Amino acid sequence: MQPGVLPGKDPLLASSHLITGKTGNQDGNVATMTPETDRLLICGIARQVFGNAFVVGSVDRISSGLVSTAYTLNREFVIRIGRNELALANFEKEQWCLEQARRLHITVPVSVATGQQEGTAFSIQKRFDGVPGTEIRSGYVEMWHCLGDYSSRLATVTLSRFGKHFRNDQVPALESWNDWVSGQLQYIFSDTGRIWRELFDRNSLARLRTRVNELSNVDATTVLAHGDMSEFNVLVGPSGNCCLIDWGDAGGFPRYWDLAQVCAWHEPGHSSIRAFCQGNGIGADQFLELQPWLERVQTWRWLSSIRWLMDQPNWMEKDFVRLSLNRLRLVLSDS
Repeated sequence: MQPGVLPGKDPLLASSHLITGKTGNQDGNVATMTPETDRLLICGIARQVFGNAFVVGSVDRISSGLVSTAYTLNREFVIRIGRNELALANFEKEQWCLEQARRLHITVPVSVATGQQEGTAFSIQKRFDGVPGTEIRSGYVEMWHCLGDYSSRLATVTLSRFGKHFRNDQVPALESWNDWVSGQLQYIFSDTGRIWRELFDRNSLARLRTRVNELSNVDATTVLAHGDMSEFNVLVGPSGNCCLIDWGDAGGFPRYWDLAQVCAWHEPGHSSIRAFCQGNGIGADQFLELQPWLERVQTWRWLSSIRWLMDQPNWMEKDFVRLSLNRLRLVLSDS
């Protein structure tokens, strides 16, 4: 079977989308930009990358997220911009990940350039013509089988540093898994104790913290993981080929990290989990052996997702927060 192609998949109706899986208000000036300033910014980036003779036609904003804002240019390119001090390093990391993925015969967008335009970090990719995974019905199981296969291929890339910033010299190197776990505990609970105590009692918080801390009891080999394999981050092309997008959460993590993320957002036994395991070469017995570790990663995922959104307006009203809280309460009731 050709890598990334759904077996037995009928050609899909012609449709083109790009989604990020994360929506909301953009920090900085990006969210308040007008269509006119949008176009001026994209024109400047286009001239820097393609030359002054490049003709800028249509410029359309397609998403405004918490990390970056995305536009289509001439319906041929996708340009993302970010305003924080780590944006350029993150875009360069994504470009490196895309190169590794293509080497492993994983279908990903073609990276054109990363750089800065008057202090604004940008990333340009060729636009992939496909249907979002959220809209796939026929071929849904095959899509998840494909993602499991992709995850298995990525795990052949070993890294020397942990976390999402493994290629960013601006961030202190994390050369041990225990350092990463300790840093996450500090990020989640430092300076937010009062907020957490409004959500859980002290005993429950201690139990959740212990579950995350138990992640350190792993002899971890660092491999490349996408970090957010979901329906939101895959596009299925007309021939059934799956294109994996949005590599912002990619990094150096223990093997089966991507599986843990899939389990975090799907009910136990869901067809997506079974198909992902099959594509990854994980049998039923091995999955049961991994279960305690997977559950601890999921606890971290739910806690860190809530903490990430705490800094946003009206964060308690977000469906993502409600889902994470419900999952954490189930963990507490079962343990």
